Amino acid sequence: MYPIILITGATATGKSDLAIQLARHYQAPVISADSRQCYRFLDIGTAKVSDSILKEIPHYFISCLNPDESTSAQDFSQRASSWISSIKSEQKPVIIVGGSTLYLEALIRPIDPVPPKNPDNIAELEQRAQEYGLEHIREMLEKADPAYARQIDGLNPHRMYRALDVWMQTGKPFSSFHTKTALTIPEHMLAFVLHQDRTVLHERI
Repeated sequence: MYPIILITGATATGKSDLAIQLARHYQAPVISADSRQCYRFLDIGTAKVSDSILKEIPHYFISCLNPDESTSAQDFSQRASSWISSIKSEQKPVIIVGGSTLYLEALIRPIDPVPPKNPDNIAELEQRAQEYGLEHIREMLEKADPAYARQIDGLNPHRMYRALDVWMQTGKPFSSFHTKTALTIPEHMLAFVLHQDRTVLHERI
């Protein structure tokens, strides 16, 4: 049985290049686990593979949504489950590549069902950020969900808004919706985390 090959790492470590090499070797498609590459027209800064590569190697979850469509880690997990089943039925390895950690985690440790985004809550949080700054949003999150706040590097507005949106809707911290089982790599999955010296990464970026 072919494994699920998961490739991740920081931006510009060469994740896509490795995935392409494997895809060519096995004549297999690639699943992108990136929360931005899935949007059409959002090409600058997302490091999508070239059009010529997309014609050569089928990719899932690249340029498949319009900018006004929302998605989530839970949605990605559901989509990926279908793609994985389809690829396995063709007796090919599943190659998943990306750096969106919550999306990757959703494949390993499922997220319990959460309510969809509430546009009014998001708009209120964006207004607060404009008036008081993202540090204020960070402070709100640290009070509402300190466990999830510790998982976020810096001031990531998208993740902070979403976590606070769930808290505003349910009164429960976003972190409480994550399955409490230990985060372990399944036996049928091979996970590779690529690493490069920071100086090299800065030059590549």
